Amino acid sequence: HGPEFEVLREGQQPEALLGWIPVYERLGPLTPRRLRGVITEALDGLEPVADPLPAELLERLSLISRDLALRQAHRPPPSTPAERLATRRTPAHRRLAFDEFFFLELGLAIKRQRRRAERRVGGYTISPRLRRRMAEWLPFRLTDAQQRVLQEIGEDLRAAWPMHRLLLGDVGSGKTVVAALAMAVAVDNGFQAALMAPTEIPAASMLAASAICWRRPESRWRCSPRACRRPNSDACASAWRRARPGSRSAPMR
Repeated sequence: HGPEFEVLREGQQPEALLGWIPVYERLGPLTPRRLRGVITEALDGLEPVADPLPAELLERLSLISRDLALRQAHRPPPSTPAERLATRRTPAHRRLAFDEFFFLELGLAIKRQRRRAERRVGGYTISPRLRRRMAEWLPFRLTDAQQRVLQEIGEDLRAAWPMHRLLLGDVGSGKTVVAALAMAVAVDNGFQAALMAPTEIPAASMLAASAICWRRPESRWRCSPRACRRPNSDACASAWRRARPGSRSAPMR
């Protein structure tokens, strides 16, 4: 490989090329060197960027300004350690990453606020009778975490706005049971409920766990052929028989 060199623009001082020189990936017809020149010209003509975050917040979180972050992301100070540049852990990267997460969370919060403004006709009712029946359905005692989550979900279901919740948990932590009990509340209030699974194996597992929670003769669990390529397959049928001996699942029409 031959030596690489940079051509100074008119009025540019050699000191401007000292320190770290960014290397970009090729962008269409723009070679890395040409792209570096375009970004350099853009930064030279860039007006000071207004910061959307207050100075008090930047100081409390030890964040640099947005204007400085945009410039140092392409022109890091010569004293910046190479390891921090390689792992994108410089103050500039930290500020830009914070902005991405902050405005993502802000957008979700605004959507959640608007969704709460879309009031529905009353919330669900969770009667003492339903609570007793739920306790009778389960052949085991719920964990403290499951009880806490169910209480939070119950508060959401009783509210006058649609629920917006994501339940996280390790494999085998009991998420399906929580979902099945939440579905029971909807069914008890005269609505239908659907439990979706990505593939047949977790669908069979969810079917077995849900059927345990619904030990009642009037309940009807159905496998949707639109979501399952093989409704009433051996896996689903065997899971259903394990959960409820003498029963079978029926395809949804």
